[in-house]
Amino acid sequence: VVGGLGVLVLRWTGNTYTPALQERPPEDAHPELTADQVAARRATCQACPGDMYEPGPDRCRMCGCGGIMAQRTASRWATCPRGYWHA
Repeated sequence: VVGGLGVLVLRWTGNTYTPALQERPPEDAHPELTADQVAARRATCQACPGDMYEPGPDRCRMCGCGGIMAQRTASRWATCPRGYWHA
């Protein structure tokens, strides 16, 4: 069976199915960012060498995340469109 579901063997004498082992990821597989990491991301945005940061609306001109800059820099999965910080 495709997709990691298990193995299905078809025989004249009878079919057998062996399920694949299902491992759960550890509980801390994706921990939240620390306050220091979020502050470092915000500082990087505010000091953007490409002059893409607009302090008034608190947004990035490149990705257009106006109004949600705080959420974007605090998200584990968000990335900088210029590559200055990664998920």
